Amino acid sequence: MIGEPAPQAYRIPPFYSVSCTKLAVMSICTCGLYLLYWFYKQWEKVIDQPEPKGIVNLNKPRPYLRAAFSVIFCYPLLRRVKKVSRNLQLSSWFMPGPTAILYLLLWLPANLTSEAWFISLFNFLPLVLVQREIIGSTERRRQRLLSTRGSRNGTSL
Repeated sequence: MIGEPAPQAYRIPPFYSVSCTKLAVMSICTCGLYLLYWFYKQWEKVIDQPEPKGIVNLNKPRPYLRAAFSVIFCYPLLRRVKKVSRNLQLSSWFMPGPTAILYLLLWLPANLTSEAWFISLFNFLPLVLVQREIIGSTERRRQRLLSTRGSRNGTSL
């Protein structure tokens, strides 16, 4: 439409994409350790994204630290996922703030009391919503790349 900004083109996938089933099963089987790996891979992809021309970013996030302190850095990551979804013009009902708060509330019991450790086994649930958003943005990006390649070759898919 006229007046709307063109969606940003991502040369590489903007986020680490796994199936929601894998995220859930691996999280439960590893007692939540897989989520540290998941956060690490997400922040690693954020670093891999090229900077806009003329901007030098000396404050690149360290993925291993952001994964270790995932409770603190959950919201900034979720906000980036939402921003990419908007740039790709995806319609979604995913909200970063409430999702980050839910992740924190499910993470806290195991760290406060030893009796409630089983509640923290389910702290992957809010991240399943995020992963669905990531899968949608990856698919949308793939469709755009295919349609761009088809139009360059003079063919349509």
